[in-house]
Amino acid sequence: MFVPDTASDSPGLADADQVVWYVANDIAPGASPWQSPPIGMEMQSTFWGYNRTDALGNMVFKKFRLIYKGTKDTPPNATIDDMYMCQWSDPDLGDSGDDFAGCDTNLSMGFVYNSKTLDKEYRKFNIAPPAAGYDFLQGPIKRTGSANDSAVFNLHYIKGYKNLPKTSFINFAAGGK
Repeated sequence: MFVPDTASDSPGLADADQVVWYVANDIAPGASPWQSPPIGMEMQSTFWGYNRTDALGNMVFKKFRLIYKGTKDTPPNATIDDMYMCQWSDPDLGDSGDDFAGCDTNLSMGFVYNSKTLDKEYRKFNIAPPAAGYDFLQGPIKRTGSANDSAVFNLHYIKGYKNLPKTSFINFAAGGK
């Protein structure tokens, strides 16, 4: 059994019990699965969770930091004014052929659930099929000009900004219409 050295081995983020961090970029031509040309974007990804028996123990938190570095041919004053991000997921709850998906725009949440009370895969274990969701806790920030507004950025509140909400949701059904 692994026993962490609590004096030197600390996750260090929001009192999490486990933290995973990695960096990815598009600097190598052809490295993108879509074969798009590199623009010099770096993505720093942090995932963390808690070893608990309540609902918080069933969640994984994700934080992304995007840094536009440009390429050797990028002008020094280049900026990205607009961009779109997405959370792609293919959640199969047991038998993938009977899942439904949807979103709650007020909660900025996408979810998946089983269309049937019983699922043939979960029936093997005599349990009901679960549901899963993605809650968009913090969107990008936008300056509002009002000192009364406040946004969350890098796990801290900042005044004069608002977080943008989830703006779209799409369901993909393989072989569906």
